Order: sequence, then structure tokens, then C-alpha cells
Amino acid sequence: MNASHPRLISSPSTTRFYGAADNVADDAPVTVAEILETLGEPPMPNGDTPAGAWGGTVDTSRIRSDLGFQPEFPTLRTAREAGAV
Repeated sequence: MNASHPRLISSPSTTRFYGAADNVADDAPVTVAEILETLGEPPMPNGDTPAGAWGGTVDTSRIRSDLGFQPEFPTLRTAREAGAV
């Protein structure tokens, strides 16, 4: 699983990709339990995951290559350590 934390992204060439959708996500997979812990939420009973939880990873290569996207914090862990979440 990947956790994404939206921030406004500006790119000088976004009109070139009008209508395209790109994935913005964490560089390191995280579990639902880690996300809940980071948000200060209690763990799910019996290790359950919330209804509709995603079950895979997303490919972020296109936003990086096409738009030059580089996250300010590449992982949830680094954002947490920096006090950003």
C-alpha cells in the first residue's frame, strides 16, 4: 500500500498532459496500521482493514518522468520524522 499526502504541485508543462491522471504516492509501501498510527487513530480490531482499503501499490513513474515530480518527503516515515504529519 502507498500513502499519498496531497500538496499543490505546479508544473510549467501541465497543458501538455491535459486530461492525464498520474499517481502521487509514497516511495515505500505502508500498512493501514502504520497510517492509522501516524494519524493518532486506534488500530483496527483483530487486524482488520477499513472497508474499501486498497490492496496494492501504485506506479508513480509517469508523474516523475513527465512532470519532474519529486516529493518533499519521499516516505511517510520521513514526513513523520520531520514533524510534517
